[in-house]
Amino acid sequence: GLGCGEAESNGQTRDCWLVIVPRGTYEPNGFKASNSVPLFTSPLSAGNWAQRIQIHLGYDPLTADCPPTVVPDAMVGSQVAYRAVTSWQTALNLAAKCSKVYSYTATTENEATTDLKNAISGTSVGLAFTTIPIGSEVARDGGKAPALPKILYAPVAVTAVDFGFNVNTGVSGQLSTPVNLTPSLLAKALSQVYLLDLPDFGGANGLTGPPWAQKNPASLLADQAFHALNSEIPTSLGGAPTFPFITGDHSADNQRIWQWIQSDPATASWLEGGTGSTSDPVTADPDYVKLKLGKSPASDQFDEAYTGTLTCAEAVTDINQCGGPPDLSKPTSTSCDIPVGDTLNTSSKACTSLDSEALLPVETNFDQAAAAVLAASDSGNTKTWDPSAKASDGTSGWFDTIGAELPGETFMWTVNDMPDLAAYGLLSAALCNPAGAGCVQPSTGNVTAALKSATADSAGLLQVNPAKVPAGAYPLVDVVYAAVPTNQTASLLTDYANFISYAAGKGQTAGTAPGDLPPGYLPLTSSLQAQARSVVTKLKTLAAAAGKPSGSPTTSARATSSSGGSSTRTTGGSTTTGGGSTTTGGGSTTAGGGTTPTTGSAAAATCAAAPATSPAASTFPSASTSPVASTSPSASTSSAAAGTVAAGSTACASSSATPQPFSVLPPAAQAASGTTQSTPVGSIRIVLIIVLIVGASGAVPGIVLRYGRIPRRGRRFRKRPRST
Repeated sequence: GLGCGEAESNGQTRDCWLVIVPRGTYEPNGFKASNSVPLFTSPLSAGNWAQRIQIHLGYDPLTADCPPTVVPDAMVGSQVAYRAVTSWQTALNLAAKCSKVYSYTATTENEATTDLKNAISGTSVGLAFTTIPIGSEVARDGGKAPALPKILYAPVAVTAVDFGFNVNTGVSGQLSTPVNLTPSLLAKALSQVYLLDLPDFGGANGLTGPPWAQKNPASLLADQAFHALNSEIPTSLGGAPTFPFITGDHSADNQRIWQWIQSDPATASWLEGGTGSTSDPVTADPDYVKLKLGKSPASDQFDEAYTGTLTCAEAVTDINQCGGPPDLSKPTSTSCDIPVGDTLNTSSKACTSLDSEALLPVETNFDQAAAAVLAASDSGNTKTWDPSAKASDGTSGWFDTIGAELPGETFMWTVNDMPDLAAYGLLSAALCNPAGAGCVQPSTGNVTAALKSATADSAGLLQVNPAKVPAGAYPLVDVVYAAVPTNQTASLLTDYANFISYAAGKGQTAGTAPGDLPPGYLPLTSSLQAQARSVVTKLKTLAAAAGKPSGSPTTSARATSSSGGSSTRTTGGSTTTGGGSTTTGGGSTTAGGGTTPTTGSAAAATCAAAPATSPAASTFPSASTSPVASTSPSASTSSAAAGTVAAGSTACASSSATPQPFSVLPPAAQAASGTTQSTPVGSIRIVLIIVLIVGASGAVPGIVLRYGRIPRRGRRFRKRPRST
């Protein structure tokens, strides 16, 4: 209603302010309130308003809706590229003013392969962001690699995968130091060895769980090996499962994590049912031992493989909830909705039991997982049966939802990528060697060190082997590439070349404005930028040979979407929309034995030429005039510590010798001054009074909305719906 993010008549983006009026037990005149005589004055009275604290809120420009005749150039691919591509796409779409539109959908690797396989004459998606050769995921999973057109690969981004934490204890408050993880700890956490991660442990009837687990720790926090590396986290924190939030996709990033876990021979042996470390007597979960997670090739997914379940009869002690005493001798067929002795329909929802997938939620994508961890909101179910709760099929009777964990009792974490951890401000983990030493978080130095150890695969894409990085290097590093089939129209080849040119050029300027490289990415080295420029040249040469581009984005069927500048994530089966595009990175080659990318330092490179639609600096103005202009920082001010560059800068991205800082987190907010100056408020107070009156009237019949989730299988995916 305030129009935040809308375009002003002067071309600037309208920013807004959050105004906080502190309220204690005293009126401004010194009168002290009590239980019998509360505070009566309004926060908008002159005395109270003078004590206000105001916080500037900057907004990215809202994406304009383009006419349905403007058909976007469609892009798909890895979710690790999402935030970078979103930034680049937004800048280019805004500058083009609907004369050219790019759209992006984050998909699984298999979906990206299918899309590019059909990239003929502009009838389907023509660019995919990937960290592996297109189609190689099929062979990785034991299938036959599909026949594909010739594909060129241009590096566009370097990033990393890690684990994001939200830990808040009653002892030390919000945790700010890294959570240390070893291969052994991560293997245990991802394989359901802890009692609280098992559906059939606990419950109202005090179930002891399976025999193999009864001597295992209750949770990751109670594991002495974890506590020895993270003593600031109490072992008794909370009573909820400590299994991390995972996504349900198959991916090279998942495989890299398992490769790092397997780099410790003792942990690999333990995963296969061996004894592991003699000082760590935790017993492996037999259902995971069957998966052979310790053997090469490493798995490319995360499972919730434990098969034990909890029936409603085992979860209930109140006989009134079951219509009679629960028959524990038949826990798999006794329903709390049907009295004992009646004929039971064992396929009914009433007889459905709590399994691992209902207890431990599977998130759709990295963005959703990071948001849930930040909110400390667990959509999984508890082991408490609620006869009044609604099951997913609408019937009565189901297990309660865990919901939000309270401050002082919060421990949640997720497998995630650094751009999403940075966007949500989550604490990243430090990965340690098997002895718990040499712990490294993603940083400029150790990500760069890992990148220098990368080798080219069969298609020429750089790959960092997590098991063979040098000491002090971060092992889970991705080089993201833009993959473009060459059998497309001249117009599309030109459009995609322009996008790559911007992404690998001006798009490597670190910052938070549209068009910048967001936190969580390391700018490309000069050699990788040179490879991207080489691909741009090849694409434009092919376009020239194929015929002069029409120049009209409305004449070819480039995508099924007509939304100007929208982007979608679809990882693990469902889709969420957002405002962005995709990213890629790491080397230019052709599929199937192309040219091996150059490694090491290259000659000093100039910035890649931006397309004609590249946004000018004036496209991204500073903040609108603030309520107290003399004390307000400009929204465009960047953090020197984060190595950001003002939007619209023509400075080149750093070379391989002097990379810009790898921003793990966005720049922290800074106070503009110690106090807020008093100013006449005039019409502002009148508007706020009206807002309060309207808000109060609307609050009376308010409705509480609950966020629900659709249970998903770790190995199943829904087909990505068409954009509309």
